[in-house]
Amino acid sequence: MTALLEVENLSVHYGRSRRRPGHAAVDGVSLTVGPGEAVGLVGESGSGKTTIGRAILGLAAPTGGSLHFDGADVTDVPAEKRAGQAADLQVIFQDPYGSLNPSRTIRQILTEPLTARGALTREAANQRVGRLLHQVGLPADALDRYPAAFSGGQRQRIAIARALTSEPKLVICDEPVSALDVSTQAQVLNLLADLRSELGLAYLFIGHNLAVVRNVCDRVVVLYEGRVMESGPAAELIVTPLHPYTRALVAAAPVADVAAQRLRREARRATLAAAPDLSEPVAGSSSCPFASRCPDAETVCGLRRPRVFTVGAFTVACHMYDRDSGHTQIRD
Repeated sequence: MTALLEVENLSVHYGRSRRRPGHAAVDGVSLTVGPGEAVGLVGESGSGKTTIGRAILGLAAPTGGSLHFDGADVTDVPAEKRAGQAADLQVIFQDPYGSLNPSRTIRQILTEPLTARGALTREAANQRVGRLLHQVGLPADALDRYPAAFSGGQRQRIAIARALTSEPKLVICDEPVSALDVSTQAQVLNLLADLRSELGLAYLFIGHNLAVVRNVCDRVVVLYEGRVMESGPAAELIVTPLHPYTRALVAAAPVADVAAQRLRREARRATLAAAPDLSEPVAGSSSCPFASRCPDAETVCGLRRPRVFTVGAFTVACHMYDRDSGHTQIRD
């Protein structure tokens, strides 16, 4: 299957100049999203998830690698010059309160993308946004109200409707439920899953909670310090993670049982305390960025960047899966 989105060896540096290399927010990331596929991008704050999304949208300039969307090279094309791809590539932002213009009605917010391009007449645009509101579970009379009249969950539904106005092929979901309460999160996630099934959408779903991403995505890519640590099928990765960092993310996910949560927290603290005393790797250096926090780290982890290996349906960047690395805890 030809990839709808192909990110190859992408790097994004901030503060770069002739004298300074700058900070590597993204360091050699590769991933693909196929037509109708949902791929999760998971990691802690500062891992580079949102920067990757911004680079794909043309809002952050790549310093290396390439970006291809729907067969076209968009690596060096800024957002304002992407008229050809704008309709097919849309985004849902994290903050439902800040992503909608408070001085415009929902009708104005949703019809503007359609009428500005001349894609539809005003009457046809009104009919289309009425259908979109119904699809996202809001009443028709919401069109003539302002964003302040809605709850956070309802505003995020409106943001989803706005992303769908141009009938996109790919939607970048930048932590679309992290600002919502738990019950509303479930409703929005179910809505995204239903819309994907109905409309054949592809998602790049950015998040920090593996349990949330698992409910939406087919595959998951795990990031740390701007690098890919592991990737694989979502349902399997959360049950049998290979990389020590992915295991730590899974252990950090909250569970409903108080006693079980306490045991998981204690086990996680003990694991982190067992990490060897290695010097802190420098961002962008030839080392494993997780070495100073990894309970399985050995000398080689602080000296060389691990190669990427295929293990079944997974790919993993870890010296423990490289028989030639010199690591003493080789795993199959």
